[in-house]
Amino acid sequence: MEFTEINNRYSELAESNCCLSCGGAINHSEAQPGEICVDLGSGRGGDVIRLAEIVGAEGFVYGIDISDGMISKAVRTCGQPY
Repeated sequence: MEFTEINNRYSELAESNCCLSCGGAINHSEAQPGEICVDLGSGRGGDVIRLAEIVGAEGFVYGIDISDGMISKAVRTCGQPY
């Protein structure tokens, strides 16, 4: 599958209500206040927001996704520029 196909598919799904989560990996992360976290394949940014709440102002969370649509949706969800 080409990058363009993946980007188009997931950009379309970015605005849907379907669940794209990989199964609650954040529940096993054991993130702590002040840590730096990375969410690969962050999608709409839901786990990024949850991790940011855990690590607090002293920590930082990077959300990385291949899809332009998912990144755009995550930016709108988080209310922050990337």
